[in-house]
Amino acid sequence: MKLPFFKTNTNNSELSGTYKNNLHDQVSERLQHLLQTSSCEIIINFIFTSDHGRKGDKFSAILAEDGCFVNYFMNTEKKYQITGRTHKLKLNKEEIKDWLLSIAEKGIKFNCTLSEWNIVFITD
Repeated sequence: MKLPFFKTNTNNSELSGTYKNNLHDQVSERLQHLLQTSSCEIIINFIFTSDHGRKGDKFSAILAEDGCFVNYFMNTEKKYQITGRTHKLKLNKEEIKDWLLSIAEKGIKFNCTLSEWNIVFITD
């Protein structure tokens, strides 16, 4: 007997594939416009959103272990958010794109969606 509230078949791979393609296009387009300056260091600010508290908590711990500064909390919409920023990174388009795509992919595994990100230039 199958119980209707237990899902045995999910479309996570299709959703994550579509999400990943859209994110890849968005990252490439934004980096094209942002990274036309001279060489300097940058910091990437990011926000992940999740409906699952424990998974979000685990993912924020992983981000912190990777050297990011993170803050994890429940927002006013009863969703969980991870806000954070990276340590200083060198200005390299491919490395930045790879890093953003890898954390977005890790986030999907923990039901966390990369909802916002921006780049802050650090000039000495």
